[in-house]
Amino acid sequence: MKFLSLYLFLSTLLLGNIADIPTDEAIKVKGKFSKNKKCVRCHLDIYKEFKHSKHRNSNILNNPAHKAMWENNPLSKEQKYVCAKCHAPAAENIDELINGTKQIESEDKSIDDGISCALCHRISDIHATDKGDKYVVSDTKRVYYGTRESKQRSDYHKIKTDNPIYKNGDVCLTCHTQHKKQKLLIDKQDSSKYCVFSKVDANVTKVSQNTKEENCITCHMPQVSGSFTDRFNSKTHAYHGFTALSKKMKNAEKYIDISLEKQDKSFEITIDNKMSHDLILHPTRIFKLKIYLNDKVVKTITFQKESQDKEYKPFSWLKEEIKYKNNILAKSKRTIEVDITLKPEDKVRAVLGYHVFNPKLAEKIGLEDKKSLEYKILINKKF
Repeated sequence: MKFLSLYLFLSTLLLGNIADIPTDEAIKVKGKFSKNKKCVRCHLDIYKEFKHSKHRNSNILNNPAHKAMWENNPLSKEQKYVCAKCHAPAAENIDELINGTKQIESEDKSIDDGISCALCHRISDIHATDKGDKYVVSDTKRVYYGTRESKQRSDYHKIKTDNPIYKNGDVCLTCHTQHKKQKLLIDKQDSSKYCVFSKVDANVTKVSQNTKEENCITCHMPQVSGSFTDRFNSKTHAYHGFTALSKKMKNAEKYIDISLEKQDKSFEITIDNKMSHDLILHPTRIFKLKIYLNDKVVKTITFQKESQDKEYKPFSWLKEEIKYKNNILAKSKRTIEVDITLKPEDKVRAVLGYHVFNPKLAEKIGLEDKKSLEYKILINKKF
C-alpha cells in the first residue's frame, strides 16, 4: 500500500512536470513560483539590481514604510493582509494571508521574495474589472514572458517575446493603478479602509497613456550597460532596480524641466512635467521647490497630495473628487512668480527636492525609517 501511494505521488509530480503545469502536490513540494535565487545562475547583473529594489523589498517583512502604513490600516487588526495581492503576490498561501487564516512569517521565502522574478515574468494577460485591472498568471512553469530575443536556448526555461503587455508596459498597471475605480480597499461608506493608490493617484490608463514609445517600462526599466545573461554577452539589459524616487533618479531633466523668464518687475520659474503621469502619484510623497537668489531662499513652494478638508487629513486621497491643486498634472506646466526685479549680476537657482515619505505623515503613523524620510534633491538648476 505504501509503495502504491508513493508510486501515485511520484507519477503525479512527473505528469505535472512533463506538461509544465504544476499540480497541487508539486506546488507543495517545489512551490508555485521559482525562487529569486535560482535566477542568479544566469542573470547575475539583473539579480544584483533586483535584490535591492522596491519590488523585491515590497512587503511588511522588508519595507518599513509599507509596514507602518499597514499597521495603521484597520484591517491589520483582523490580520487580513489584503495588500498581499500586490505586495506579496508570490506567497504560497496568499489566499490565507488575505482572509486572515494565516499570518506572514519571516522564514517564509515565498513572501520574502517580494514581487518575484517568476511572478512578474509569468503574467500572461490582464483583465479589467470593476475593482481595477487583474493580472492573470500562466499555469505553465518554466515559460516566461519578456522582450529580449535570446541568441541561445536556456536549459532552465523558455522565453516568449510576443506578449504585447510587456512591450507597452500594461503589465505594470495591474498593481500600479489597482484602485482606479475605488472599489477594492477604499470604501466610500467607511473611509478608514484605505490603500495608497486610488483613481486620483494613478492618472494612468492603458488606453490613453501607455504607448510602445513611452510607457512604464521604457522610463522605469531603461536599458543600462551589462549583459542580461551570463550565458553570452549582450551590451545592455533592462534595469531591474526600477528607476524611481526611492533611489537617486538619473537624467531627471529628461522628464522634468525647469526654466526661468524675466519680467519687468519680477521673474518666473516654470516647472514643465513632461511625464505621462502626474508629478506625484503616491500620496505619501512631498516635493519642495526652493528658489534661491544669490544663495538666499526667496520662495518655497510645496507640492503634495493634501486637502484642506480636516476630516480627511492626512489620508485625503480617500476623497475621489479632490483634484489636488498643489500637484502638477501629466504633460503640464506650473509657473511660480517671484516679485523681485532681477539685476544683471543676480544669480538664480531653482532646487526641486522631495521626501519619499512626508515627515508629518510619518510622525502620525510612527515611521522612523531614515531612508524613507531623507530629503533628496532631484534637480538643481542655475540661471
